[in-house]
Amino acid sequence: MAAARSVKTRASRKAGVSFPGISELPKPAQFATCSAAEAKASEKEFVAFIQPRLPNSTAVGGEDLEEILTVWGADLVSDALAMGLDKVTGTVMPRMVFSKLSTFVKRVVEQGAVFPGDEYTGLAAGIAIHERVVGRQLRERVLPELKAATGEMLLSQLVKHWNEHKVFVRWLRRIFTSLDQLDSFAQRRVASLSESGMFRSRTTAGLLQFGEVLFAEDSQSNVMEHVLALVDEFRKGCDVDRSLIKGVAELFVLVGLLGSKVHANVKDVNDMEALAKSPTALDDNDSFVKWFQDPYCKRTSTFYSARSDEWFASGNMSEFCAAADKALATEQSLALATLNPKTWEAARESFLDAVLLSRLDDVVRHSTGLALMIREQRLDDIACMYRVLSQFGDGAGAQKMAELISEYMTEAGDGILKKRASEVQRAVDAKDLRADIFTEDSDFIEALIALMTFFNSMVAEQCADDPAIRQVVSNVMRKLVNCNALGESDQHPTAELIAKYVDKLMCEGTKSSASPDQPQHAVTLFAFVNDRDLFQESHRNLLSKRLLSGSTASYDDERDFIGLLKAVVGPTFTTKFEGMLTDILTPDASLKAFQEARKAKRSPLDMDVTILCHGHWPPAFPTPAVRLTDALYSAADEFETYYRSKQASRKVSFALAEGTMTVRGFFSKGGKDAWYDFSCNTLQGLHLLRFNESESWKCADLASAVGVSPADCTQLIKPFVFSSSCRVIIDKTLADDHKAGKKIRKVVEPEHTLVFNLKFSSKKKAVKVPDVQLKETANKAAIDVGRKHVLDAAIVRIMKTRKTLKLQALVLETEAQARRLFAPDPRLTKKRIEHLIEQDYLERDDGDRGLLHYVA
Repeated sequence: MAAARSVKTRASRKAGVSFPGISELPKPAQFATCSAAEAKASEKEFVAFIQPRLPNSTAVGGEDLEEILTVWGADLVSDALAMGLDKVTGTVMPRMVFSKLSTFVKRVVEQGAVFPGDEYTGLAAGIAIHERVVGRQLRERVLPELKAATGEMLLSQLVKHWNEHKVFVRWLRRIFTSLDQLDSFAQRRVASLSESGMFRSRTTAGLLQFGEVLFAEDSQSNVMEHVLALVDEFRKGCDVDRSLIKGVAELFVLVGLLGSKVHANVKDVNDMEALAKSPTALDDNDSFVKWFQDPYCKRTSTFYSARSDEWFASGNMSEFCAAADKALATEQSLALATLNPKTWEAARESFLDAVLLSRLDDVVRHSTGLALMIREQRLDDIACMYRVLSQFGDGAGAQKMAELISEYMTEAGDGILKKRASEVQRAVDAKDLRADIFTEDSDFIEALIALMTFFNSMVAEQCADDPAIRQVVSNVMRKLVNCNALGESDQHPTAELIAKYVDKLMCEGTKSSASPDQPQHAVTLFAFVNDRDLFQESHRNLLSKRLLSGSTASYDDERDFIGLLKAVVGPTFTTKFEGMLTDILTPDASLKAFQEARKAKRSPLDMDVTILCHGHWPPAFPTPAVRLTDALYSAADEFETYYRSKQASRKVSFALAEGTMTVRGFFSKGGKDAWYDFSCNTLQGLHLLRFNESESWKCADLASAVGVSPADCTQLIKPFVFSSSCRVIIDKTLADDHKAGKKIRKVVEPEHTLVFNLKFSSKKKAVKVPDVQLKETANKAAIDVGRKHVLDAAIVRIMKTRKTLKLQALVLETEAQARRLFAPDPRLTKKRIEHLIEQDYLERDDGDRGLLHYVA
């Protein structure tokens, strides 16, 4: 009875008559748009419908098994999907449905319906049946609907059926897996499948059928045309269903993958979907590249080539870049939401080639291009241009921007240098070099800082800290900072000017008006300086002057600035600076006892002493012949005696030129209250005290009485002669020449007669005397000697480690080590090597004069 039923079933199928019971199932349209609750109800209805119709017994095999699996496997699964049963449990087959179908499969197996042959030939037969069952479903149920659809409806139907097919393959695979497991060869087959990896092939076989049946080459081109038309609508701003593009793209990727080398590695549909989204999905996927990626990129190029011509014709590069940036963002949002990452990379290259490649230089150098944006500081436009140009994978766009930025910075920097050169030349022509141009020097450093700060900020914020542009900015700034305005004839290089600028920031009265970021900017500018030892010496002298005169605004600010320097050049560079601060902030404990002893004696002279460590502070101005007044000499001798009693091993020497003095002067104008306190340098105060001995002096005689040279004397008394705030000395010689109508210069000569000004008056009782500079900010001769020592030490250190080294290699390594302090001249390095050879530290090889050996 069962066999006859099976034969009748096959004949009925071939004759086009529905299998008994199938035609009576509810129509798919009834459940196509049902809710989850309705789908749950339909599941029960579906199970109740098929349960009494499942044959109680059957004896089938070969083609009969394929027929039964088609009708009671594939057909029922398709109908279940059409009824919306997948809405109940997602992609997992409903448990009730699977239970009934697996029961039927079990009955089939119990009646001997197995795949013929051993476990391997039987497996092959099972896969072949699986492929034929899936293919029949696609040809009979899906293909007619797709042939009848066009346009967006075609894409919608294709994506719909593809999503349903993935669920169909997953559900059908469960039925075949159950059949495998109930086979008489189940145990051995499962072990063999696990070892060979062929257990995964059912999923691949089922998915591959969709491409082979429905996705022939002619249909691929047709589908792709509809996809590209939809993409063009999206590019024009229309609202489109992006899920259609995503679904078709995934289909193209998977069809290509299933036909490539990866098909044997896919265990489940989920694995295949994850693989389709990975960057490796397009490796060796020639089918996808041919039928999807290449047409997509070609259409992208064609579409934006015409658009870019319109954008460029406007003549405004800000608008051009904004339009390109917007279009690129649109393409990226579409691609990343619907396409594989590698497809987006290819599409981006097509976009850039069409929009920018042929006109890259024109966009950057256009009259409304990058130069104008920088000049007008249109930062948003600069950021927009960088976002677009930086998309070039080879860095060509960023390099074009870097080239123009270099030219712009160089031109702006040359303007700053020329302005300072003209100011210095003006001072030279007026024979007043360095007298009145400190303000211009400060403006020069501030202009360099402004240039550096703007471009550093632009690179960091608008150009995403691009390495190529960052390197260009650094190179230009290094060139500008190390290029003196007057070339080699400029006696004050930028390193010294930066030190003076920092001195201005730290001095009392200027810190309040300074920006909190200015010290940081000064350190950033200093980082470009080659002659760091020159800055070190200059800053050391100026810091000494600030600390000893009390003109520093804040010790905390000084400490913070030293910390900034340390972060750039290391702790060795700032050791002496920190020592100087320590000497000032932590005075010797014995000083307090000395001050209390003087107060107890009621000494008429107030004297404060600061003990300085000789190794930290710069060399003091030499004053061996200076003659102190009796009161000052007595006080100094008293302190020296006291200190030696406490520190017998230490040597005491007074740095008179570094100290300060307050001198009270009495004048005839104004009655008995006509007295003023002059705060000045100690040497200046000694000059004033000599007028107690005589109201008139020859300048040379006054210098001799104080114990300084005439040149130093003229420099020290210059504020007393020419400054309006403290003019207590009259140069009688210049006054007489002025009365006689002679042209005079504001210079005190040794032969001039100086007279005390008894008629001096001021609105202030405490008068601050302007500082004078008795020595250069940096002793360049001492710096040159120090550089020789640095080179000598580096050469010996290298050779002591290497023992033997080529001359040129030694020169390069020595310069590399010395560059932390200065940029050495190769000629000087070679001279120092020759000097060390003469001193028997090194020797030349007898056979190779370019080879050097260390002499232990």
